[in-house]
Amino acid sequence: MIILLDSLLAKEEWRKYQLLKRLERSPYFSLTKKEMMDQLEISNFVLKSMIDQLVLDLEKYGLAQEIHVFLEDPFIQLEITGTASSETLLEKYVEESISFQLLLSAVLGTFRSLNEFSEKALISYPLARSNYKQLNKYLAAFNFKIDKKFRLIGDCEKNLRLFLTELFSRIYKTDFSIFNQTDKSFVEGRQVYLLMTGMTVHQKINLQQYLYITDLRIQQQKYVEAQEKNCLLRENIQEEAENSFFRRVPEDFREAEVIAFLRYYYSRSEDLAIGLKLTENEQIIDWSQKLLAGLLHHFPNLTGYSEHKNVFLRRSCLLHFQLMETSQAYEELQPEMNILYFQQTYPKVLVFCKKYINDLKDTDLGLFKKKKQVLFHYLFFILESFPKINLLEMIYIYVDFSFGSSYNKFIVENLDFFHIAGAEVADELESSDIILTDSRDLGEKYKKDYVVWLAPPRPLDWANLGQKISNKRAEKKPI
Repeated sequence: MIILLDSLLAKEEWRKYQLLKRLERSPYFSLTKKEMMDQLEISNFVLKSMIDQLVLDLEKYGLAQEIHVFLEDPFIQLEITGTASSETLLEKYVEESISFQLLLSAVLGTFRSLNEFSEKALISYPLARSNYKQLNKYLAAFNFKIDKKFRLIGDCEKNLRLFLTELFSRIYKTDFSIFNQTDKSFVEGRQVYLLMTGMTVHQKINLQQYLYITDLRIQQQKYVEAQEKNCLLRENIQEEAENSFFRRVPEDFREAEVIAFLRYYYSRSEDLAIGLKLTENEQIIDWSQKLLAGLLHHFPNLTGYSEHKNVFLRRSCLLHFQLMETSQAYEELQPEMNILYFQQTYPKVLVFCKKYINDLKDTDLGLFKKKKQVLFHYLFFILESFPKINLLEMIYIYVDFSFGSSYNKFIVENLDFFHIAGAEVADELESSDIILTDSRDLGEKYKKDYVVWLAPPRPLDWANLGQKISNKRAEKKPI
């Protein structure tokens, strides 16, 4: 069974999170009570109690000013400020859940047994044992478990560290106080001299968490297995091995520890990865060349873009190296992403990615097991690498408002946002797919699809145009 963050929650917290998530993703942030009861399979009494508890939880976590849930019979309504989401609440729930506290205690080595955890955490033993068994069931999907000595172990130490890095980065961000039982001087000393060129804030957080977890596992005498070093420069490995952070590692394990760290570190940004010898890794080259060949076969109009293809191949090597530096559980620990947007906006590219990845089941099971994250990474990467006009069915918009040419120009300039969705402004009405206007009669007269806007346009008007573009594209090229 796949581990998901919401799988760590008790039933009550899971239901409250689901209620908020469904409201958040519903049209106009509203659902009827009956819809919600049917979706969650609960009674009216339970629903009302859940909403009351959810309101109290939002207050408890300091989110009440940002997320407001209320009943306006027969509807459940949501008001949000845009500074928090259901994912924020999920992370708070997970942090306080019994399952996560069990996992954290096993990682830190806080207790010697489940019984001691139960006593010290003031949780009944039957409840603690039930959560322990369920947690181990989830962890088994990734070859992890909490053993009888109440320690987290796994078949692959590197995979375990990546898993913990991804999980803790999501839950704790820049809070490293959970590592208060360890000597932080090694981590702090190593961080001082690390270049973080080209890293985003999230990548910096990931690196810090990885360092703390590596430090913890070294102190627990849990070392990584032998690592591939063909991507790294020998002098970099030797230099890192002399750092005090790794000198405390027994010599038999030191090089593997250094390589594991350097691989993760260089994967954090394209700037850092310049010094890597990615072309010496046969697996990376094979993945990259096959992806480019598959893309050119699906989109033959990309064949002439020699410069784009060379850049694509080079950057594809880095992407596949980065995919290697994620755990088997990575995609299950990330915030949910709605694929509907990509179905509507980039249908051709999405169809290619889904088919290509589905075929990996027979040709490359290792990459296929990370299919969700591979899908989105490939999708974003392809869209970034080639002109969208060659990847999309372009939709042309003719702008004509009664306010005159200056206002038309103002609107055209603000339509730049829709270029990423493959929409262009048409100079002639006859060559357009959609008329954007303030006159319904104009659209009716010329027998074109049209969108009528108020002046100036409301957020709803922009949304209506976006939906019309998606509908028109689906009509021209059915998925």
